[in-house]
Amino acid sequence: MRTFAIVPSAAAAWLLMLTAAVAAVPDGTDELTSLAAVKPPTARIIGDPTIHSQLKLTNRSKLAIEGPLGVVVHVLKPEGVTLTQATGTLAGGDGYVELLAQGDVLQPNESTRLFTLLFDNPLKKRVKYRLTPYGVLPGPADPPVDGQANVTGMVKISLPRPRYNPKTQTYRTKLRLTNVSDRGIDAPVTLALPTLGPDGASLVGGAGELADGTPFIQVPLVNDSLPAGKKSPVLTLDFAAPARSRIRLVPAVYGTLAAVSGSDPLFGAANAWNQRVDSAPLRSDSAAMISQLKAAGGWGAEDTMRIDFSLNVLEAGAATPFRPFTPNGDFWSPDCDEVAFPVPTGGAVEGEDGYQCTQHGDCHLLVVDRSGGKLYEMYSASITGGSFSGGCAVVWDLKRSYPAELRGDQCTSSDAAGLPIAPLLFSSDEIAAGSIDHAIRFILPNNRMRAKAYVRPATHAGAPSSQHPLAVPYGSRLRLRADYPLETLPSDGARVIARAMQRYGMILADGGNIALTARNDRFTEHSWAEVGIEDSYAVADLQVEDFEVVYTGPIIDLTYDCARNGY
Repeated sequence: MRTFAIVPSAAAAWLLMLTAAVAAVPDGTDELTSLAAVKPPTARIIGDPTIHSQLKLTNRSKLAIEGPLGVVVHVLKPEGVTLTQATGTLAGGDGYVELLAQGDVLQPNESTRLFTLLFDNPLKKRVKYRLTPYGVLPGPADPPVDGQANVTGMVKISLPRPRYNPKTQTYRTKLRLTNVSDRGIDAPVTLALPTLGPDGASLVGGAGELADGTPFIQVPLVNDSLPAGKKSPVLTLDFAAPARSRIRLVPAVYGTLAAVSGSDPLFGAANAWNQRVDSAPLRSDSAAMISQLKAAGGWGAEDTMRIDFSLNVLEAGAATPFRPFTPNGDFWSPDCDEVAFPVPTGGAVEGEDGYQCTQHGDCHLLVVDRSGGKLYEMYSASITGGSFSGGCAVVWDLKRSYPAELRGDQCTSSDAAGLPIAPLLFSSDEIAAGSIDHAIRFILPNNRMRAKAYVRPATHAGAPSSQHPLAVPYGSRLRLRADYPLETLPSDGARVIARAMQRYGMILADGGNIALTARNDRFTEHSWAEVGIEDSYAVADLQVEDFEVVYTGPIIDLTYDCARNGY
């Protein structure tokens, strides 16, 4: 939980960094573009690697910023340059350097120690890069509106000290926000005032209060958006306070992060499955894991990469009814959510013509409620007349950047790996558009996956049974080799799929025989035939040895002890 440890003052002082922000920061931290400055880098090339030295990060705000604190490094050019000696690597491939550990604090006007960036630079050319500072911002533990992120470090706040207005007998000031990051911020945007003094002062006409009494107000935006570099409309704030008061304010700002380039349209926030991995490092044992998978039998279906088209993704409208369901034997607590589900007219569960599960398959029910910003997914669903039964049901927030453990470590979802299903399914509409901008869901036979283990982004595993120490674990992210000759594939549609595998990879999500999972074209604009995918063998040319295993973190022991984290 975040605490609000600040230095009481007038509105915080802000300084725009001299380097531009990038789209993602480590899980559990916030972007600090408007609150921190990095000393302009002095670069010198000393052989290989290139060394950029004498950098430091300074807290230019009135807030005490907590660790973990550091900088994300996004290399712009030349191609092939990578950050070495990084603390870690984000899903999109950017490295980051941690300067303060969790529990440490960078006080106002304090600076970190000097640090050095080292780059592996085969061409020995000058390296151009962008830096984004990150840390843990003080503020209420929960945002005012579900799904919002703390964007205080992404905006410059113009909020002069309130002055007394004898006409209204209140203290009045004008608020304006400027988005100084590279990331768009969408409505609703909320200004919270966890520090408001002196005693007895109150916000007039606020939108409400948090559980701890913190007042907040909604900030209007043009077209419900605050793009990078743009200003919000001016908003008048009034405060009631004793006569001759000096109003003290240190605000916190919350908003919804706009989709980043490459995001699946289902999710407006950055998550592991919509981050590119074409420049991400490989596991040190990648080649050995691939060799072992090949020796164990490779893909299912006699080592042939095939496509399963049986899953439907339904769309709920404003008039779609929500129906409660009765949990069946495939519902587990606390992993699953017992909530009412939207049931669109004329829909169908996986592998069926309607909502009744008659073939004893997985019978997934996947429904997108865009107006509510939710994705509803259920395993083993069946509706017959007035009877609605279901297995593990999960509600995903389409505006949330989920932490590394997603809804909770060791927790399953409607998919065995604990992941959402719909955002990993590629569709005929995406192929018609020429681009699949997310990772692809894939599965393997249980005896080819490592027993009692998984890696991020998975939070769980089903029934993997291989005892081989090099068997791939649940959650593994396989990437098609960059040098694979796409021109040899039989169709343009197959090349779109393969290109996504090079850029975003594919994530091991469940056990079974048909490797890839796509959306059925019953509820899409385009059919599979229209985009040149005539049957399930469209990418059958792709062999296990054409792939490599991306490093996504250490292997985690499977215990099945689900610990939900509130999501």
